[in-house]
Amino acid sequence: FRAGRPKALTPLDDPIAIERTRVLLHLYDQVSYVGFFELDDAKLLQACFRPLRLLNDLGRSREMVSAYANYASLMGILKKKKTAERFLDMAMSVAKEIGDPVALARAHLQSMATALFYGDHHLVEKRSKVFFEKHLQWLDDQDQVNGHIMPYFAKFFRGHFKDALDLMTSLIQEFEKRALTASNRSNLYLAT
Repeated sequence: FRAGRPKALTPLDDPIAIERTRVLLHLYDQVSYVGFFELDDAKLLQACFRPLRLLNDLGRSREMVSAYANYASLMGILKKKKTAERFLDMAMSVAKEIGDPVALARAHLQSMATALFYGDHHLVEKRSKVFFEKHLQWLDDQDQVNGHIMPYFAKFFRGHFKDALDLMTSLIQEFEKRALTASNRSNLYLAT
């Protein structure tokens, strides 16, 4: 395997081995977030490199999209824009091929983070518009918050502090409303 040029796909036939591989890839996905937020380079590198070796076992899948997108983010952190964009293209291509709107939305979310990492703040804002128009609806609240935070950081890093503050204030208000609405629904459910 050479990064970006996987050998021909030969997916596993054994359902148990397939499920084990899926679980392992999901764990690597979670470890990549932990490594990022803990600033643990070794953990982050392993969590982004190791899944690439397992992708052929599953074939085209949501896990492949996630692994490619995580690797792209790592390349963004390392300021390897060309490689990052190539892996983002691969992630989005697989997501479209398998017809998985959630995987495509997450890949698009990663594309904003990747551009933020390598410092193209205008691209983050451009991608965020597409993200909000086409992909936001497919994601859970945590990923939606992450999607809203990307343009905030893009504005902040460009020195547009007032715009960044306004954006964050509106985001907080929006999610407070959502939390109140969800709380009211829960209370209504409990009362019946």
